[in-house]
Amino acid sequence: VKWVTSDDCRTAAGAAEHLGDVDAICIPGGFGERGVDGKVGAIRYARENKVPLLGLCLGLQCIVIEAARNLAEIPDANSTEFDAATSHPVISTMEEQLAYVEGAGDLGGTMRLGLYPAKLAEGSVVREAYAGEPYVEERHRHR
Repeated sequence: VKWVTSDDCRTAAGAAEHLGDVDAICIPGGFGERGVDGKVGAIRYARENKVPLLGLCLGLQCIVIEAARNLAEIPDANSTEFDAATSHPVISTMEEQLAYVEGAGDLGGTMRLGLYPAKLAEGSVVREAYAGEPYVEERHRHR
């Protein structure tokens, strides 16, 4: 296991220098915008170099942002958590969670828990990982 500070991956050269010798990348969660540009840089490196990638919480949100910016060609795609005025919010806070994010509520017990179904795209790596199953149900815990 190699720990890489996300700030080291803000540029393509930095990501290549720090991630060039890894077999897979895990982008962890976090709160706020610190390190997001580096997470997105590491994700782009992984995608362009076919390095297996796992995004957890904020890490998964950053995968969506990177894909929107570089695959869907929406250069200003962002999360409303970091840019409330973004013209292309690909990640936004659920309406019922706004009070908590703004500090008006108690975060205790607000995680979304449970088993949820997911349709897996035909021909996708994830569908292949699930032995070609078109649908899966997985448990998760998230706000």
